[in-house]
Amino acid sequence: MLEKIRLENTFVLFLIGAVFTAAVYLGISFLQESNYLRIFFVRSWTIHAPNTCLFVMGIFFLIAKYRNLRQENNIIKILNVQGLGDISFERAKKLLNTIPEASRKTNCFLRLSELLKGYLHQEDLITLNGELSRRDREMIDSGHLLLDSLRQIIPILGFLGTVLGLALGMLKFPEVAASSSSVESLRGILKDLAASLSVAFETTLLALIYTIILVLLASLLRRQEEVIVNGVDEKARELIGKIKFKSELESERLSGSSRNHPADDKIVLELQKLISQLAMLNENLLQRLIPALPNPHAETAAPAEKSEAELDEPFPQGRLDESLEPLRHA
Repeated sequence: MLEKIRLENTFVLFLIGAVFTAAVYLGISFLQESNYLRIFFVRSWTIHAPNTCLFVMGIFFLIAKYRNLRQENNIIKILNVQGLGDISFERAKKLLNTIPEASRKTNCFLRLSELLKGYLHQEDLITLNGELSRRDREMIDSGHLLLDSLRQIIPILGFLGTVLGLALGMLKFPEVAASSSSVESLRGILKDLAASLSVAFETTLLALIYTIILVLLASLLRRQEEVIVNGVDEKARELIGKIKFKSELESERLSGSSRNHPADDKIVLELQKLISQLAMLNENLLQRLIPALPNPHAETAAPAEKSEAELDEPFPQGRLDESLEPLRHA
């Protein structure tokens, strides 16, 4: 909005300044000829009138910016980001559509909408917010270009009027001094020269007054703009804190799917119990059957002939090895 005023409405501001200056001189024309205010503005009107027009342009420019800042300040005070709750992808799309059309171009809603769009496009919101904050501060600086130009042109015009007045007075002085024949006439010439010099310095005086007023108002405006940008930064940080990122949404989806399918959890628990029981059974089998297995070292040391006890065994050792061979592999 500030850029729109600075670029597109500059001619409108010039027309306002011209009309206001004409109204001022029209009002001064009704004053008496001996009035100092009328003498002051009429005597150097070629410099005072342009400076007054530029000064009025600066004043109306500041008024327009103050109105925009007041609207921004009201939005920051009213907008409650903390009450929005957690923001997901679907909620972000709804929030973008619910932004009022009249407030879409304000700095606050413009920042929040760009953050929501960045969230939908999976951008880094912290980095994006920093870039947007720097952009807003650059817009503040660029929004003061017209005002800075006016603050430079007004004193230059005032100084130009002073230089022209001094030059014209000094050009007439040699001619009048050469034609004068007495000291009294020379005194009159010096008196007229001093009067012309005072008139010349009036242009610089009025230009400095206009410049001081514009500088004070512009400093107040800059301070208010910084407050607005800081408020927008705070709202943006609150919005980022409410946004659910992809990792959080994935964890919620997994936890929600487990809550929606409790039978799957029971199956997993039963499988875990079955695995633990099989492990215990395997351990018991190994503890009972391994001692019954033959010792290969003992077989080599034993005699080749079988004893009577071995012949009387109902299950010879060879058959036992054959029966236990599948268990070993298992």
